[in-house]
Amino acid sequence: MKHTRLKIMTAALLALFDLASCFAGTLAWFTAAKTADASRMAVQMYTHELDMSYRVYKYDDDLKSAINATGQADALVLQEYDSVFENHNEHTPIIIEFAMTGMDLGENIPVYVTAHCTNATYDERYISNIVEFKFGLINSITSDDPDDIYTAAVSHFRNVDGLTFVDGETKSRNLVYTLDDYSEDIMGGSLRLYIQLDYAVDLIRDNFSFSLSDATTTTFYNDLTMIDCSTDA
Repeated sequence: MKHTRLKIMTAALLALFDLASCFAGTLAWFTAAKTADASRMAVQMYTHELDMSYRVYKYDDDLKSAINATGQADALVLQEYDSVFENHNEHTPIIIEFAMTGMDLGENIPVYVTAHCTNATYDERYISNIVEFKFGLINSITSDDPDDIYTAAVSHFRNVDGLTFVDGETKSRNLVYTLDDYSEDIMGGSLRLYIQLDYAVDLIRDNFSFSLSDATTTTFYNDLTMIDCSTDA
C-alpha cells in the first residue's frame, strides 16, 4: 500500500494562521513485540501577515527526557505503541505549541480548528482510526525547558477529553475544536494553543487485535490530510 501525505495547513479562510506544514510517510505503528521503524517526515513553514510560530515537543528515550523536536524529520512521528505491555506507552504523546501574535486577539472571535481525514471506515488500519487530539490554553507553563513544557502539557491533558474521528461504529471525516473566550489567556500580546497528538487507547482495544505470533510491526497508514483554522469574521 502506498503511503499517503499528511498536511497540516492553518492558513485556510482568513489567513488566521499563515502556516503550512507538510509531513510525508507513515505516522504511527503498532507492535505486538517491540520493533523499530525508520519512517521520516519533513516539515516546512512560512509566515505572512500573522506573526505565527510553532514548536514540537516529544520524549527522547535515549535522553530520558522530552526535547524540542521542531525541525527534525521525525518530529511528528509517534513512538511505536506496545499493544501487549501497555505501560510501555507512557511517553507516546506529542505536544505541539502554537504561538499567535500580530492580530486583534482581544475580541474573542471564535477560532475553529478542524482536522480532516480521508478514510471513511472505522476498523481499517489508518491513522485516523487510532489517534486522538486534545487542545488547550495552558498558562501555567512558564518555563522554557522542553522537558518542563512537555511534562506540564501531558499532565494537563490527562484531565481533558480527547476528540476522535471514530465514535463507536460511526466516523466523521472532520474533527472540530472551537477556541473562544480566550482574551484572559493572552500573555504579553501572545496566545499559546497547545495540541496533544496521541493514540486513542479505547479505539485500539475496541477495534483492533494483535497477536504475539505476529512478531512484526503492524503499520497504520496515514490518511490525515489537513488541519485548518477559520473564524466567523
